[in-house]
Amino acid sequence: MNRTPAKILGLMVALLSALAMGCAGQNKATSPVEDSAAVWKAMEKQSQGHSPRGKFLLSEPPVIIDSPEANGVAPKLAPAPLPTLRMSLRMHNADVVAVLQALSRAAGRSIVISPGVAGSINVNIVQRPWDEIFNGILAANKLTYALDGDTIRVMAADDMQGALDLETIRRKTMAERVAAAKEEPLVTCVAQVRFADAKKLQKTIEGTLTKDQAGKPIGNIQVDELTNSLIIQSVAPDIARVTRLLTKLDAPRAQIKLKAHIVETTKEVARDLGILWGGNYSGRVKSGNSLGISGANSIDTSSSSSSGTSTTTTATVGTGNLGSLGASFPAANVASSTTGLALDLTFGKTAGNILETQLQALATENKLNIISSPSISTMDNQKAYTEAGERVPYQTSTGTGTDITYSVNFQDAVLRLEITPHIIDDEFIKLTVLVQKDEVDSTRSVSGNPYILKKKTETTLIARNGETVVISGLSKLKNQLQESGVPGLKDVPGLGWLAKSQSKDDLKDEFMIFITPTVLSDWKQDERQKSYEELEKELADAKREAAQEKKTEAAATAKTSQRAVIRETPLSDESVIVRQEPGANAAANEAQPVARAAKPAIGGAQ
Repeated sequence: MNRTPAKILGLMVALLSALAMGCAGQNKATSPVEDSAAVWKAMEKQSQGHSPRGKFLLSEPPVIIDSPEANGVAPKLAPAPLPTLRMSLRMHNADVVAVLQALSRAAGRSIVISPGVAGSINVNIVQRPWDEIFNGILAANKLTYALDGDTIRVMAADDMQGALDLETIRRKTMAERVAAAKEEPLVTCVAQVRFADAKKLQKTIEGTLTKDQAGKPIGNIQVDELTNSLIIQSVAPDIARVTRLLTKLDAPRAQIKLKAHIVETTKEVARDLGILWGGNYSGRVKSGNSLGISGANSIDTSSSSSSGTSTTTTATVGTGNLGSLGASFPAANVASSTTGLALDLTFGKTAGNILETQLQALATENKLNIISSPSISTMDNQKAYTEAGERVPYQTSTGTGTDITYSVNFQDAVLRLEITPHIIDDEFIKLTVLVQKDEVDSTRSVSGNPYILKKKTETTLIARNGETVVISGLSKLKNQLQESGVPGLKDVPGLGWLAKSQSKDDLKDEFMIFITPTVLSDWKQDERQKSYEELEKELADAKREAAQEKKTEAAATAKTSQRAVIRETPLSDESVIVRQEPGANAAANEAQPVARAAKPAIGGAQ
């Protein structure tokens, strides 16, 4: 029975298409927990923080709350200074009163002359300042003056007993004029502080206020903690000066993200990370990631019992200019071998982009222990710290004889990492780093209270934005005793030592801290943090789009497979070949079956 090839091809194509569409539709379904984890991961990525620079306006001008003009009171005019116009004056045996009146008319100022002013004077002055001429005439006639607004009052020095008394009166008058100049009406205003700390600004700005003769500020500044505002009461020039200062001081500061990895491992694993602490570093550190710290550092090493007994040793460590090494602190310089602890500290830079991957891989292989991976964001010049540890109890007693009172107190034994960053030209970051590590030494005690071994170091270094600073050290030496021998015999009292052997190994655990400071980027225009619901919707839309793309690709693949099947399917034993004679009507042509042998003829023509 002959089968129609077209039907066979159709069935094959339909089967392949259905198979392809079915495979495309079988997308791996994700659980709600996985979807929720993906949303939270997206939220964590967008919550890195930004620096507020460039978007926010600086401090707003202070708002005037109280002033003489606002209360309808005309302010008291400050005394006007003496004129300084240049003039010439020539007089011979002229009355001093007439000369003073002529000077006042030339300057356009009002003058009041005391009845006790008398005498004559000879004057020959060419192009000198008015105030210089005026003061010269008064000095020649032992006179003085006082200012009352725009009016000049000239008077004789009562009971004058010489030039000293005249100078005393002149100084007193000058002090009165200075005091009068400061007796301006006080203006009260409120300046809202947006980015800085109002309490710290209060101390800074108070030093710029105008002071009286005793050196005390004329006005005052109060802080309103609820609104972080400054309430300023001073003269008008001070208010203008404070406004200019706030524009500079109350400016947004950049923010820095401090990513740290605190790990504990062996010295051999430290070599695997590409850094040989205390001597060299391997070639895995790329060229350009040089270490650049030199000079000696002072480290305080102390051991103290929880009851309060303390012994402190200060050691100066570091070999100065180490070339490619930042600092090398040998253990022998810091602690004695009997304590079982050592401190090796090295600062350097390593490739931060693969650091976390390396640490996670080594932790998976149980080659190191990641104690903590804190991530802290702080502002420029703002201290940030992380602390973890325990509180060790110890017992104290008070009293004598039978009247003794016991009490339990606690002493902190912590690991503390403290960092203060400062941005330099948006490229470099200055880091002030303090590392403190306390450990309980249960092998030693005082009255049953264990010792607390304290180690602390502090240094300052400069790194590029995004580079990793490595602090290696705070190491610990462990004595491991191993025993081997013949089972049974090695436990015989007295003779067991003949059937066993002991070996002692000194192991050194490395304590390392990796710090990567990164300056957070500025806020972009109209940028905001998306909510959980928005991220969840975006994730669902992305999944639908991905599924639709897979279906489209599967359909295209199925169509391509269909064309390939038609081209590559062999003809059956009896196939239909359509022949069309040249020039003949296509509709009249007949489809004639042509028989083909399944196997070719042997030794002859077909």
